[in-house]
Amino acid sequence: MARRSTFEDHLFALNLPFKRKKRTRAEELRELVHEAIEELDLLDHRGKLRDFGVTFDRMPNRHFDYWLFDELLVQLGAGAGRRGIRKPLNQLRVVSWRKSAADLSTAIRIVCRNYDELKFSRMLVFPLEGDQAGCRLTKGLYRA
Repeated sequence: MARRSTFEDHLFALNLPFKRKKRTRAEELRELVHEAIEELDLLDHRGKLRDFGVTFDRMPNRHFDYWLFDELLVQLGAGAGRRGIRKPLNQLRVVSWRKSAADLSTAIRIVCRNYDELKFSRMLVFPLEGDQAGCRLTKGLYRA
């Protein structure tokens, strides 16, 4: 029997099942968000969903992971019963939440404290009520 080439060995290895499941950053973040929500007792689904704007200033000369921050907001919105976030402008995210702006800000700060990539100098969470007008805003869901 002829020996397999290195390419065939690598191709064969692709078909083997993984011995253990690797945890992704999204799974770790999801668990951390659920722990923070339980710790703050924010699991109550009473009240109506309201839209909140979230904007922040990242720390100067630091690497800020925007994907991870967006995933954090997606998970918080999913915990409130909504799918996805909207991003009408570059530094503004819109997330749906059932509690107050202070509760949302506290939940975000608790989770961001555990990630060096999510260090920001300032953050503003504010309710979006009534009509908003703008020019060339992005429409639809940004992340789901």
